[in-house]
Amino acid sequence: MNIRKLVLPTMIAALMAAPAAFAQSADLDAQAQAQQAQAAAAQAEAQAVQAEAQAAAAAEQANAAEQSADVAQDRADFSAEAAAQEQAVEPEEEDERN
Repeated sequence: MNIRKLVLPTMIAALMAAPAAFAQSADLDAQAQAQQAQAAAAQAEAQAVQAEAQAAAAAEQANAAEQSADVAQDRADFSAEAAAQEQAVEPEEEDERN
């Protein structure tokens, strides 16, 4: 009988404390999930910034390539024009000599 008198109040106290312990555990779980969500959001933001920087670098490279292509086209046009003028001048010189 003495054991029952000792165990029963302990069991009742444990059962009464259990909801508070579960609530505290649930609160800690919610905090951990919130921290994980914040970490995931920060990582996503960092990846977005990195992707934006890569896109800017790619756009800059594309712009440089376009400018280089324009310069090459201008040189080719100039060379073609010079060659056409050279060919046009040669027959006239031959006519004057004859």
